[in-house]
Amino acid sequence: MGKKLRSFLTIGGVILGIGAIVFLVSLGYGLQELLVERITGLDALRIIDVTTVKSQIIRLNDEAKQRFLSFEPVEQVELQVNLPGRIRFGGSSTDVVVFGATKEYLQMASVKSDVGNVYENNQDAIIVNTSVLNLVGVDPQAYEQTLGKDASIELVLLTELLNNDTTAQDGGEESTSVTKELPIVGIIDDNETPYVYIPLSLLRSENVVNFSQAKVKVKNQAELEAIRNNIESLGFNTSSAADTVQQIDQIFTIFRVVLAGFGAIGLIVAALGMFNTLTVSLLERTREIGLMKALGAKRKDIFLLFLVEALLISGIGGLLGIGFGYLLGEGGNFMLNQLAQATGNDPVDIFYTPVVFMVIIFVFSLSVGFLTGLFPSQRAGKLNPLDALRYE
Repeated sequence: MGKKLRSFLTIGGVILGIGAIVFLVSLGYGLQELLVERITGLDALRIIDVTTVKSQIIRLNDEAKQRFLSFEPVEQVELQVNLPGRIRFGGSSTDVVVFGATKEYLQMASVKSDVGNVYENNQDAIIVNTSVLNLVGVDPQAYEQTLGKDASIELVLLTELLNNDTTAQDGGEESTSVTKELPIVGIIDDNETPYVYIPLSLLRSENVVNFSQAKVKVKNQAELEAIRNNIESLGFNTSSAADTVQQIDQIFTIFRVVLAGFGAIGLIVAALGMFNTLTVSLLERTREIGLMKALGAKRKDIFLLFLVEALLISGIGGLLGIGFGYLLGEGGNFMLNQLAQATGNDPVDIFYTPVVFMVIIFVFSLSVGFLTGLFPSQRAGKLNPLDALRYE
């Protein structure tokens, strides 16, 4: 009974140690997945943001757009321009940043109206954010009432946006302004910097031929880096959500190592318990080992006997520990989702256990068992049969 209890407690220690590692590392993986999902969608990882360098004479225009489209894996290219402006509404006015963009660009940038709709490409319309409405004195309760009403927007058109001569120097302060009356069709919930979106066609009609930014969408994520290199070889700057994901991966790799370190403390204690169990088992079975050797058992047979015992303890404990840690994580997800549902929020999973990680942790558990059982197994194999038979 004592031997069974000792083995049971030893396996229990391994279960707790492995379970703690799986539970904590699953938290790291889950938070990483959640953060990446919130920052980027699947399409965002196929999109390259392209800008120009101020000091250079390279222009981001329709010619550049066609060159981007000539790269085989490129699926779509949309242009956007930003310029200073001033909006007047209800007798008040405020400075704003004006973004001229197509409807497709807004879709690629995940820009949506929280109230109202997004404009069509050839529509005379404007989308404002709540910061603009606050600055012109619109009561938050009356946001929706502004839809369909005209806002006067003064656009400051810098010469560099109108000039398609690549020999011209950037940085000139010459500009012209034009004022348009546009109905508000959408409102974005954002109280930070005041900005508005207008269809790019309105700016093209004012002879804007150079643009501030482009979004290039590739057919699959595997082609993204190759296309980035091609675009950068033309003298443009590029960035991508994939850069952010890479930084997140680096941060969370360190985070998971730290969490695994905390869980490993329990596994170290379990390994010491396993070593103690095997050592006590060796002492209790010394006469039995002597008898086995006297009957012809070889050193290798005795060595393997104890090593297999160590591997069984670590293997069973590892499997049950992985299951224990996984179930704890799923239980945590279930409780969080129940809480989110009760409070009217979207469900979230903060625990995620990749299958590859479970395989790795099982192999790790076996490795711990192997190393822990190595010394007692060697000691058992080296016992002198005569000394062992005389052992009391």
